[in-house]
Amino acid sequence: MTAALQRSAARFVSYGDGWVGRFCFSYGEHYDPVNLSFGRMLACNEFELEPGAGFGPHRHAGVDIVTTVLSGTLTHVTGEEQEVRPTGSYLLPAGPGVEHDERNDTDAPVRFVQAWFLPGTADPRPVPHVLEAGQTAGVAGSSFVLVTYGQVELEGTALAVGDSARLDESVELTGAGTSQALVWRV
Repeated sequence: MTAALQRSAARFVSYGDGWVGRFCFSYGEHYDPVNLSFGRMLACNEFELEPGAGFGPHRHAGVDIVTTVLSGTLTHVTGEEQEVRPTGSYLLPAGPGVEHDERNDTDAPVRFVQAWFLPGTADPRPVPHVLEAGQTAGVAGSSFVLVTYGQVELEGTALAVGDSARLDESVELTGAGTSQALVWRV
């Protein structure tokens, strides 16, 4: 198996007003010249927003943004407000530029993963693999895997919440109890 593993504790962490962000790649003040991207993927960020917290309107350009809500309700605004719950991922092509806002308008925390991709024709939304103990799922090569719940094994190597793998060849994930891994083709 050809895989580069990143443990959760090795991710960059930033704290804001009511939020914490954990970054798998070089991001913001966390510059790492050898960890800029993987294939088309430019960022994979996990955020937790406390009630009332958010980022305020901000602009992106030249990327496809994929957001996956893991728990809670995220309010996403691009001219109109949309409440997003853990029912899948949504894609926001930023193209020449788009302004949007993400915030938590509820009284419970919200947790979500946001990945950025070079614009392209392939759909960059992740495939969520929800596994019980002993269940397996095949993962095609050139993929990025992020464990979001529980623990999985990747060809015998244990991965816990927040751990990620950059894969160059096809592998098999095995659940070690109730678990979820998001898998992006890159």
